[in-house]
Amino acid sequence: MCFASRTGSRSRAEYRRLWLSALQIDLASQLDRWEDIAAVAPGPPITPLRALDIIGWELGNRRA
Repeated sequence: MCFASRTGSRSRAEYRRLWLSALQIDLASQLDRWEDIAAVAPGPPITPLRALDIIGWELGNRRA
């Protein structure tokens, strides 16, 4: 699999750069919220980034 291959009008590499930028903006702009969500996780402590990741996976699973 070539990571630089094109999907539609942008390359996968460009998609990943845009996705990462959006993720960073979402996490930074709502950090207080993500910290609150991470704090209620059962078990070992998780980071706000991990909380965002878990919620993203769960929302993705609901679409399928």
